[in-house]
Amino acid sequence: MTDESIKIQTTVNDAKMGGQKGHSQTFKYLPIKTKVTLFFGALVIFWAILMVAYLQYFVRPSFKKEIDSNLHTIKEKNVGIYAVAVDGMKMHALDWSSDNQIKNLTQTIVDPVVSPARQSAAADAFGAYLRDKKMRYDPLMLIVDLLDENGIVVASSRASRIGVDEREEELENQAHYFSKTITANFGETFIRSVVFEEDESPETMLHLTTRMFQAELDMNGDPIPLPAVLLFHFISLPKLAQFLENEHHGLTMITNESDEYSSIKEFKTLQTYLVNNDGIIVTPARGAQSVETKQYIATKPVEECLKNGKEFTGEYLDYRGVSVIGVSACFPVDKLVILNEIESDEAYAVLNTLVRDTIAGLGIISIMVIAVVFLATRRLLRNLERVTFVAKWFSLGVFGERAPVVSQDEIGQLATAFNVMLDKIYTSKKDLTENLKNT
Repeated sequence: MTDESIKIQTTVNDAKMGGQKGHSQTFKYLPIKTKVTLFFGALVIFWAILMVAYLQYFVRPSFKKEIDSNLHTIKEKNVGIYAVAVDGMKMHALDWSSDNQIKNLTQTIVDPVVSPARQSAAADAFGAYLRDKKMRYDPLMLIVDLLDENGIVVASSRASRIGVDEREEELENQAHYFSKTITANFGETFIRSVVFEEDESPETMLHLTTRMFQAELDMNGDPIPLPAVLLFHFISLPKLAQFLENEHHGLTMITNESDEYSSIKEFKTLQTYLVNNDGIIVTPARGAQSVETKQYIATKPVEECLKNGKEFTGEYLDYRGVSVIGVSACFPVDKLVILNEIESDEAYAVLNTLVRDTIAGLGIISIMVIAVVFLATRRLLRNLERVTFVAKWFSLGVFGERAPVVSQDEIGQLATAFNVMLDKIYTSKKDLTENLKNT
């Protein structure tokens, strides 16, 4: 290392030491009252930091745990509501398929020995019977088709659908379960929960299929199957979502069970919506585009359900990029995800208000404490400053000043002792001066 570099390093070290000494010297010469005030101010700020940290890292998780628990309660209710709704639609379909008029017309339509004219007349009667006697009392039933053994629509409540190849729809779009249904047993139904078919309805639908049987029984009393399938097009999915939303806010359902989530259902941002196997929102959701636009989302709970088959609970960004707390319910058979979410800002609103009020309150307390400490130490140290004042004058040769004794505490005792010491020093100095004059 050269002499020049050594000098530079020495200069840098001296500058560092000088800076440290400067800070030390600055604090060293601060008045006691300033030091005391700074100490108590720092202490209050320290407690404020501890309080905020406690609220954020101990109270906040408790808030979230309670919200998660309540959302799980809602999820369990939703799972039950969805199951009841699906079972209701299945029973509805079985009821219609058990109608003797529908059975007899179906047998005529698919019987190969019946003339085409009779089959066409039976198909017209089939459609008219559905429209006039069945569907007019059921607004959720959009279309009912009768499919032959090849999946071709041979009769329908909507005549324009006759001739449509629904087996091809099954193969291309997985719109229903015709292939399973055509060989099913009596009483079996198959549901495809979320279907987009713009040619049928702008709304999302549920497709349900059930096999048709003759009105008569065989010799053993068993139903006789027909080579035909009833395909029901329900538009009840948005209605189901609306029911789930209203149930949260206590507008629709009254039950006898304990209301474990009475606090959470009052949240304005609480919502439930459904997502299909393609990650598309299929029921109305807050801030989302209309269902018809097929808005795709890839939030964490959706990915966990669709990719890993796992339900999710936690805090994440929703399809709008807004932080929410949510839980999911997975339906792998129906290829559906139900999400229940609350915006984090609203969920933590009480806690955030508490944190803000705590910070504001501690700020006010800090100012008050600093002011009180400053005034108290100023009053307390006033007599000590008088002692210091007398000492300075004494060092300058002014021997007539004495520290006033205005209290009997430690400072008063210090002033008394200091005055005694000054008297003795003054007497000794005076005696010494007299002795020098006499010599």
